[in-house]
Amino acid sequence: MATLRPSLSVADVDAAAAFYCDKLGFDLQFSLQDKNGVTFFASISLFDCSILLRQEQAREVAPSLRRQVRADVTNSITLPADIDIDGFYAEVAAKGVTISEALADKFWGNREFSILDPDGYCLAFAQPKRDVSVEEAQDISARLDMQPPAADY
Repeated sequence: MATLRPSLSVADVDAAAAFYCDKLGFDLQFSLQDKNGVTFFASISLFDCSILLRQEQAREVAPSLRRQVRADVTNSITLPADIDIDGFYAEVAAKGVTISEALADKFWGNREFSILDPDGYCLAFAQPKRDVSVEEAQDISARLDMQPPAADY
């Protein structure tokens, strides 16, 4: 079985791991510290999903654009059917997590919401609620006005 584990570059690995564990219910699998005791890598998991957190390194992307670039990529977690997504959403919101897209039923059959983490990454939580054929999704999407937003930089 193939798996995909996003590796997120974060300003503070301990703080990022604490956010995901305390606010979103992830479990810390392990972390690695350097000779000074500074955590530079961690692995966290929720259900069958895992995310790798690594100490931020200098990149070609200007620091002022990093949050924007990160927010343009959404990592999605499909929640098991026995999880109450409405209750999970309420818990996450009550913990002060930044909700970037409110809980809603989507035309493609999912009930989902998205959050932004403190490092600017977008994470969606989705739960399939009904089967939608490709043809139905194409028909609905063909009627949508999906104009790209104007650049703000």
